[in-house]
Amino acid sequence: KYIQPILRCGQIIAKALGHGCPYPLQLLQLHSETDQAMVKAFGFGAGRFPQSWVKTYEIICEKAKVAPEDKVRRQLIAAASRFKYGPFKPFPGSKDALRRIREDGHRLHLITAGDEKLQRRKVAQCGLEPLFDTVTITGVEKKAVMERIAGSDPGSAIMVGDSKKSDLKPAIELGMTAVWVP
Repeated sequence: KYIQPILRCGQIIAKALGHGCPYPLQLLQLHSETDQAMVKAFGFGAGRFPQSWVKTYEIICEKAKVAPEDKVRRQLIAAASRFKYGPFKPFPGSKDALRRIREDGHRLHLITAGDEKLQRRKVAQCGLEPLFDTVTITGVEKKAVMERIAGSDPGSAIMVGDSKKSDLKPAIELGMTAVWVP
């Protein structure tokens, strides 16, 4: 969902700054740091990701002693906003795996952080909602939801997630088993 917008934003900045642009890995590292800082300040709202690219561009311009251009800002916002439109698809085989887990008598709960409207659209396009007992969309913090769902027996719960920080760490702190799926 983010790969194409990330590549496009890198191309936009490279084209705008030419030799003043950092190497791709440095650019991606700067964007990652900028985006993470913005998550802490603004959460997972849909506008954060595009704005983090604008901020990254402005930081690079400042270091290169070049004035940022509004045209480039608009291009970055347009390119980075593409992540919101999908198409959203589950990983191959994941729906079958979830069905088998349910058939074995387990309860499934989807906890996702982000913009409510966007996350609901993703879940709907993937056809995942019927496979879960509950779907909860949170802000940045998932731990309270995990604690509520696990109840008095967190040792019997398993958290499967792609974020070591927001999925696995709180699950482990609660005494749950945590499985990382990058």
